[in-house]
Amino acid sequence: LAIAMGGWDGFSKLRVWSHFVTGAWLSVPVSLVLEFILMMLVGALVLGTVYVVSRSEFNEMLRLLQILQRARTLNPALITTWIAKPWVIALAFLMLSCLLPAIEELLKPIGVILMLRRAPTPMEAFIGGVLGGLGFAAVETLGNLTAVTNIWIFTVVIRMGTMIMHAITSGIVGWGWGAASRSKWNIIRSFATAIFIHG
Repeated sequence: LAIAMGGWDGFSKLRVWSHFVTGAWLSVPVSLVLEFILMMLVGALVLGTVYVVSRSEFNEMLRLLQILQRARTLNPALITTWIAKPWVIALAFLMLSCLLPAIEELLKPIGVILMLRRAPTPMEAFIGGVLGGLGFAAVETLGNLTAVTNIWIFTVVIRMGTMIMHAITSGIVGWGWGAASRSKWNIIRSFATAIFIHG
């Protein structure tokens, strides 16, 4: 907040808000589009694999999808058998803990990446990443609050922890970009650390 109010050495108000806004309004829609494309590709790959490996399981999956499309409410009993399958658990873990966080961690500090020509120090890149992560988390939280009806205070409390996580992980990736001039491995290490924390 102090940076946003009065600037800081190397961080004007414009630079502060540009990191926040790119995290909020550039990285969120781009990550949503990329995550959607990734889920469609993985879904098609899964359907194709199941079709080749087990035609009966494929037909059962199609029947379940048709039932879910017609159902007005989600019946947990319908999907329990699928959720318990080891390959579904492994795939969900891969998607939720690795692939989707990787997309978000790549895009949240996009303001830092766009300003690399200014050769920011690792600390400047870290702060830029934190600001981008806060912008991302703010928009994501607002999106989640629109779907909440009567337990919004619980959602707000939970999302505060998520905002901190987004800020820290984005700052770590930003630091990696800022420290890339020392070693390209800094980008990979920071990116892997952020995915691990996020996942």
